[in-house]
Amino acid sequence: MGQSKVGLPTAENVLTFSDALGAWFKRAYAPLGRGASAEASTLAYYAQAAKAAIMGDGSTVYGLDNAQLQALLQQHLSSLVMNSRYDTFTSYAMRFIIGQIEQYILQYGLPSDWDFTGGGLYPLDALLLRLNATNASVPATPSGTLAVTATTGGSMASVASGNAPRVKLSVVGAYDYIESLPTAGTSQVAISGINNAYVISGLTGNVASGVTKARVYRQLYGAGADDPYYWDQDVTVTAGDAWSKYLSGGASPILLKKTDLDLRQDVQPPSWCQALMMPEFAACFALAYATSQIGGGSQNNAVILQTALSPENVALQEANSWLGIGNPESLGLFGQLVLGTGYTAGAISDENDLDLSIQGLIGSYGKLQARVTATLSGGTAAEVTAVTYKYYDSTHLRSGAAQTATITGLSESLDDAVGSVVDLSTAASCAGRLITEVTSLTVANRTAGTVIVEGMAVRTI
Repeated sequence: MGQSKVGLPTAENVLTFSDALGAWFKRAYAPLGRGASAEASTLAYYAQAAKAAIMGDGSTVYGLDNAQLQALLQQHLSSLVMNSRYDTFTSYAMRFIIGQIEQYILQYGLPSDWDFTGGGLYPLDALLLRLNATNASVPATPSGTLAVTATTGGSMASVASGNAPRVKLSVVGAYDYIESLPTAGTSQVAISGINNAYVISGLTGNVASGVTKARVYRQLYGAGADDPYYWDQDVTVTAGDAWSKYLSGGASPILLKKTDLDLRQDVQPPSWCQALMMPEFAACFALAYATSQIGGGSQNNAVILQTALSPENVALQEANSWLGIGNPESLGLFGQLVLGTGYTAGAISDENDLDLSIQGLIGSYGKLQARVTATLSGGTAAEVTAVTYKYYDSTHLRSGAAQTATITGLSESLDDAVGSVVDLSTAASCAGRLITEVTSLTVANRTAGTVIVEGMAVRTI
């Protein structure tokens, strides 16, 4: 068992928490149901049947012949119906569970001068935006090659270059959760003699518009090249200033002077798409803050969403999987190819719509597949031979333009039967890419049938 930690939940903590709850919801929502007219075996259906048997349905079932007793039971039976539905049941359960982690983040997790309440977001949503660096407002990583030089003024112990810590730097936008991806790590520089600190150098140009802070991370003494970096400090900077002002020899040089014990080992730099949420957990989050219409409203609109996770935090998965409380399958389709007619691009639900209970989805991270939805026929064995998609990655952030990849010369076999799939991820070079659109799909050797192109779950829960 690893060492117990306190402080800001790490990406690993958040993934463990969210995937455990998402896995529960994935297996609970269908048996519970929502009491829709098409349901015939869900708990919500049976709760409605129980209420109808006791109270009557106003049509064919009379119910108890004791009106006074019926009046006493009315409210409690209505509560049974509502609490047998997946939406109201989940809302009640998650209100306390998710509320607890949110309260923890604010009270115990954040460094003292960080604010995660700006912009009207809930703390967990803000934490995820910071971890993933997927928001369109995320600043670009500063230019140049960061370096450190040993100097005086700190508390760092002497260390040979082979055991010296490396340093990274990121920048922060309007809110503390809008943080850039970090620079590459510095080389290792020895500390000896009168020196007991580092001063940084190597950044070029000016502090970008909208940037409010520089955020500095370093490794522990003796760390390997791939070992974690931990938060050392935030430094207020002014947009438009030359970076030289904050570097060695400048007017306000950034000084690293803390010991290993003084670093916040719970706070590590953002990493592109490292903690994207599954749609099932997004439903748990949204329902935690929903309001219920107990005793009123239509049977299929028992909860009203008040908030939802930012779309930038929720990854697309297969269109015939769970996409959201109100998300139809069509909002998870990148496109559809009707052989003999042509390809039609779709539009994924990349914005939240609380009125329609729609959870926005950022795209599919690193995964893409084709699936047969109408039997293929005519010609010989089907093959996916080409695909064109748009994407962002850690080099091309969402603050800029989407990139286009056209992959030809594929030879991915696709069976004819409905439900047949072919994973295009490796052949279409999707690794590390956040796919937001698919503009064309080519399937050769068949003349009839339908093939869709869709995302795939970022993880299995």
